Amino acid sequence: MKESEPSRWQILAEPMMIAAQVTWFAVLLTVWRSGVTDLLPFSEFAQRAIALLSLAIFGALMIGCALADRQRLAPLRPLASTVQILCALIVCMVPKNTVGPILLIIVMAELAAVLSWRGLLLVFVPVNLIVAAILAQRWGWADASIATLSFCGFQLFAIMTTRYARRAELVSAELQQVNGHLLATRTLLAESARDQERLRISRELHDVAGHKLTAMKLHLRALARNPKFADVPEVDTCAQLADELLGDIREVVRQMRVHDGMNLRQAIEQIAQAMPKPRAHIEVAAEASVNNAMQAEALLRAVQEAITNSARHGHAENIWIVLRRAGDRIELDVRDDGRGGGEIRYGSGLSGMRERIEALGGEIAPQRLGTGGFALHAWIPGT
Repeated sequence: MKESEPSRWQILAEPMMIAAQVTWFAVLLTVWRSGVTDLLPFSEFAQRAIALLSLAIFGALMIGCALADRQRLAPLRPLASTVQILCALIVCMVPKNTVGPILLIIVMAELAAVLSWRGLLLVFVPVNLIVAAILAQRWGWADASIATLSFCGFQLFAIMTTRYARRAELVSAELQQVNGHLLATRTLLAESARDQERLRISRELHDVAGHKLTAMKLHLRALARNPKFADVPEVDTCAQLADELLGDIREVVRQMRVHDGMNLRQAIEQIAQAMPKPRAHIEVAAEASVNNAMQAEALLRAVQEAITNSARHGHAENIWIVLRRAGDRIELDVRDDGRGGGEIRYGSGLSGMRERIEALGGEIAPQRLGTGGFALHAWIPGT
């Protein structure tokens, strides 16, 4: 079973969020206790109120962006970041203590998780030039440049920390996916090895024990025709036992050669458990077993590709996987609660899935659900 996913509110207890909240609260206390400048043409009370309102908006957006779903937030992310930057710049202008630029460290860390290096540069440079211009009104350009350079260093540190943390998450997810692939492959190999061993033992019983018992029966029949043993009941008993034993061995061999198929539940569970998201709900019918490793691999790779797409593109929280037998078919149905969009395109993953399924005489039918989720129906011959 997968470990339970942390709730959205538990996100606030993550180390990066705790650091952001402590930083925001420290700025709030400083603004509350600090005097105000004369950069804005308002009374001291009005300036302090503007600064505190800006901090409140900044904090609300900071927490809201952390709790909101990233996929749904994506269209609003530029607007939210712009408002946060404006709030930080207002705080730069009001209090005498220069704490406003500290808020930009939080903003840059947030943007580092969603923007490319080029996008970050387009935000980083003009924002810090504005900060330098604000500080120059107090101290002159020389001191303002030194102070801005210091703030830029802290922002770069936050950006690099976020980028490396994000990269570590992606690498970890890829390693988990590879691990699930290897575990599923190991399960298939173990099952295939058991089948081969069962067939080998059945052949040995048939070829060795069956041959010797047949020879023994022939000798017993020869003894029964000999006048010396015509009245010996043990000879007839031995012949009868040999017949029964040969029949029993043939039945055992027949049962061992009957292939009850490979059940894929364990392999599917291992693939699903290797991915932190989405949470997999698996239903595998007892009779939904496949006859060979090629069928098993085709279905497992279809499941793996569906889970990967749900995590990467659909940002799904849950995925439902159903494997069942319908007549002479093995059918696979997968759907998720993702929020993807647009037309489904056959990339390398879906194309490889289709090629494997069609090579076995089956078909796949991916589709986009009305909710934005992804669904897949696939089947292969089950005989």
